[in-house]
Amino acid sequence: MVRISVDESKVFGLKIGRYSGNIVDLDPKRLVNDVLYHGVDLCRLKILGSDLKLFDKLEATNFHYEIYNLSYYNRFDFNSIKTTAPHPALSAREVIDPDNDKDFNFVLKRLLASRSWVEYDSFMSKTLLPEDAKRAASFDFYSSFSRNNKGDSYTGLMYFNDKPIGLFMGVFKEEVFFGNLFGLIEEYRAKGLSKYFYGFMFEICKARGIRYFENEVNIFNFSSQQSAVSQNFTPNAIYYNITLFPFCNLDERAYEQLTYTDLSAVLEHITACYSQYDITNIKTRRYSNALSYDYSLVSKVIHTVDKVFVVVHFMIDSRIGKSAYLNFTMK
Repeated sequence: MVRISVDESKVFGLKIGRYSGNIVDLDPKRLVNDVLYHGVDLCRLKILGSDLKLFDKLEATNFHYEIYNLSYYNRFDFNSIKTTAPHPALSAREVIDPDNDKDFNFVLKRLLASRSWVEYDSFMSKTLLPEDAKRAASFDFYSSFSRNNKGDSYTGLMYFNDKPIGLFMGVFKEEVFFGNLFGLIEEYRAKGLSKYFYGFMFEICKARGIRYFENEVNIFNFSSQQSAVSQNFTPNAIYYNITLFPFCNLDERAYEQLTYTDLSAVLEHITACYSQYDITNIKTRRYSNALSYDYSLVSKVIHTVDKVFVVVHFMIDSRIGKSAYLNFTMK
């Protein structure tokens, strides 16, 4: 269910889990058990569907959570492609060695710097997942399509005359090519050039017997939406992208160990430390039926000028028996 994202964990210095599924199959109890088993700090969920029951299930975990964006999937049948005459100044080639391909690196860095996608940045995410680290993680992810290519992916670099101006990349699966990144650098956008991506891609997919193209579009990425509409793409799925903040990684986080074993005593201790703040929210979750605990662990997870987020774990037999998540705001 939950898998550990090793590469993201290295980049951000946090133990990050990933989960992808639909609302019907999302089981809050199993999700919580997986989070505890893997001991993750953050867990990023991609949930298919638009049923409001999703929020009931997220609340049932009692973890702090945030929706950081919404996206939808498009599907396009290559048999219905609009014929576009080749542009005399445009050409494309495959990227084979991304680490040593200067043109690839130039374009990808420009695309990531432009932030054509949008994520909701809270004080939690901005502190834990800083922008430079996000770019580093994204750069490594998009480079991996050609770096780890075993014949199941394609990365194309598009040129205007001799200048690299855009990238398209994705994965082949059965009769579908799933596009993970399509983009032009800023000075070549809104010039009617994006439709030529599909011409180049069509030739590549036609040679492999691929019939459909699919991609994921952030609902705030208007340029990608306009490009999709121009090619008669059909939206066929909506996804919520969510971050859970359980902070159950006991190995690498710095916790203060207290002898207090009940929440009221811990709260008295914490509020004395943060007397200039008010508690604005408390979420608790019990994982065992223990009547008492051995000790408590307290971590100041995030501290900004006006907000503090604290996690408390009550331990029994070296395992988490109960957790409390506390939000403080400056008085």
